[in-house]
Amino acid sequence: MIVGDFGTSYTKLYDDGQARVVPTLELPHGVLADAGCGHQAKGRARRIENELVALATGAKALVNRDDFVCVDVGSRDIKKVAFKNGQYSGCDWNYVCGALAGFTLELLSQHYRLQYDDIEPSAEGLPVKCGILGISSLFDLIAQGESLSRAVARFVRGLAMNVYQFAGKPQTLFLAGGMCQNILFVRSIPAEVVPLGRFVSVEGLKRLLEEKRSP
Repeated sequence: MIVGDFGTSYTKLYDDGQARVVPTLELPHGVLADAGCGHQAKGRARRIENELVALATGAKALVNRDDFVCVDVGSRDIKKVAFKNGQYSGCDWNYVCGALAGFTLELLSQHYRLQYDDIEPSAEGLPVKCGILGISSLFDLIAQGESLSRAVARFVRGLAMNVYQFAGKPQTLFLAGGMCQNILFVRSIPAEVVPLGRFVSVEGLKRLLEEKRSP
C-alpha cells in the first residue's frame, strides 16, 4: 500500500510500512500512490480523496475522545474537523486569513537563520491575518527597534491566535501538520495543545483505502 498527502511544500508518504516526509518538488518521477490527498495530488495518486475527509478519518482514529477539535496547519492553508459524542460534527477550511502560515514561518527561519525552539513566546501578538502579508508588520516592528526574537515571537503569537480562534477557542486543541514541530508556535496557542504529527491525513488515507478494499 502506498498513500500520500501531497502538500504544497511537503509530501507525507506511507509506503508499505515506512512513513517519510519529502519536499514535494523533490518527489521522484513516477511516484503513484494507491490513494492520495492534497493540493499536489493530481497525477500522483490513482484515487484522490477529499483532504477534510482524510483529516477527519485520521484524527478520529488517533484521538481517544468523543468530543474534540483537530486543526491541520500546513504551508498553504489551515483545516479544521470537529467531533461531538463520537460523531463527526463539522469542518472548516481557511486559505485566505490563514494563508501560508507554515510557508511564511519556514521562509523567516531561513532568512533570519532562526531556531524557533530558542525563542520565548510572547503574550502580545501582532494583528496578523495572513502569513505573507503580515511580514510587513514584522519588518516594521524590527525597524522601530524591537529585537528580532521579540518581534518574531509577537508575529508567531498573531498566527497562533488566528488558528486558536479558527478552531473555536477550545480548551484542548489537537494539532496536525508540520507546525507540530514548531515549539514556539505550539507554545503560543493559549490552550492545551496535543500535537498529533504530520501523518494524520496519511492515517486517514490508509483507513479509507482499507475500507474500500474490504469485501
